[in-house]
Amino acid sequence: MNDTINIYIDEYPGDEEWKDFVSVYNVLPAGDASEEIKSILAKKVRDVEHWMDLNLGGLGGASANEVLELGEDGIKALRVAVMRMPA
Repeated sequence: MNDTINIYIDEYPGDEEWKDFVSVYNVLPAGDASEEIKSILAKKVRDVEHWMDLNLGGLGGASANEVLELGEDGIKALRVAVMRMPA
């Protein structure tokens, strides 16, 4: 885990704020956190699957898929990264 991911984990505002964020994008909450994140990304990037595989500076050089492999902490970190993305 890199420093950026650790910062994002620490900054995670909680599930209620995440749910509020999801509702702004008219995305129904999904049982699978990664699918929910991808649904929001589909409104922000052209090719979600390609974006998920990119090594991103905003994730400390990791890909979104690598971050998700960290489990619950990875989900929190990726949620923070998505919340920080421009609309």
